[in-house]
Amino acid sequence: MRVECMQENLKRALSATARAVAPRATLPILGSILFQTQKGRLRIAATDLEIGVEFFIGAKIETEGQLALPARLTNDIILALEGTTVTVSGEQNEAHIVAGNMETKIRGLDPNEFPLIPEMKDGKKFVITASELGSIAENVAYATALDQTRPILTGIYLSVSETQGVAVATDSYRLAEQTFQLKDGPKEMISCIIPTRALLEAARILVAGEVAITLGEHQIVFEGEEARLVSRLIEGEFPNYKEIIPTEHSLTATFKAADAGHALRIATLFAKDSANTIVLRVGAPDQFSVHATSAQTGETTATVSASVEGEPLEISFNVKYLTDMIALQKGDVSLLLKSATDPGILKSSSNPTLRYLVMPLKTG
Repeated sequence: MRVECMQENLKRALSATARAVAPRATLPILGSILFQTQKGRLRIAATDLEIGVEFFIGAKIETEGQLALPARLTNDIILALEGTTVTVSGEQNEAHIVAGNMETKIRGLDPNEFPLIPEMKDGKKFVITASELGSIAENVAYATALDQTRPILTGIYLSVSETQGVAVATDSYRLAEQTFQLKDGPKEMISCIIPTRALLEAARILVAGEVAITLGEHQIVFEGEEARLVSRLIEGEFPNYKEIIPTEHSLTATFKAADAGHALRIATLFAKDSANTIVLRVGAPDQFSVHATSAQTGETTATVSASVEGEPLEISFNVKYLTDMIALQKGDVSLLLKSATDPGILKSSSNPTLRYLVMPLKTG
């Protein structure tokens, strides 16, 4: 094998595939990155058997072939090289990397041992924009559960029809739901649960143009012009989350996200000593207050300007759950409340397709 390519392109490819490398691989080959010539381009691939990533870059191919090289060492070498072009060549599990006045030899592994990243010829297909995918990753993924006791809650539920889809995540204490438009969707509604890591990686790698998504029985594929990510799906049935979303409310408070964010950051300093509990007092027509108490350090109350409609209400929330959503928003945010014991709903003027639900805390 002997290929020549631009250093910047090779750096992008290694950055895209690096996180798919198994950090503590039981099989040595899973700690490697595959370099392979394919259809006039250089294919860079990595997998930990949960997800697989392929990145394709233009290259001058002098000799066809493939090499499996240690991921971390190879990435560090490419980052340190000086010169605009890099030549990668080798055979019998040893690679030569040349750039500028530097030549490096790396011992690799047998590329024939590298696991196959599956193709998906059959499956339901649809297309969304990379920006839509990025928005889902930013506005929904953080609501997934970290606790592995209920695996279905560690992923993102995706349901799509012919022209529209919905992405949902919940840890049972809060829930984020975002709708999105798509092209060439399936005639019948389909759904799946995507591992959060897979969706975040797909959004990180596929940042421009359109993303073709293929959904199979046990796997999902995200594919753009330069890269492709394959992941296993989480098996199980996602909870019927719509049952817990209030269909009516008695109070609405609309406020600037930046103003509320500032008040919540101060409240966090005190709330961390009381299980992150804060109290919202919504009553005046032009404001509401955020209160937090710490037995060790004291207490704080901040007033936030708002447009308030409805009956006065006092309700407690986990400050982190409010901050996670509000910190990402621009412009106005509306808080819809029914009672002190019903979930609150947050909506954003800058992202009208997003709906965020937070369960209240019991106090006293």
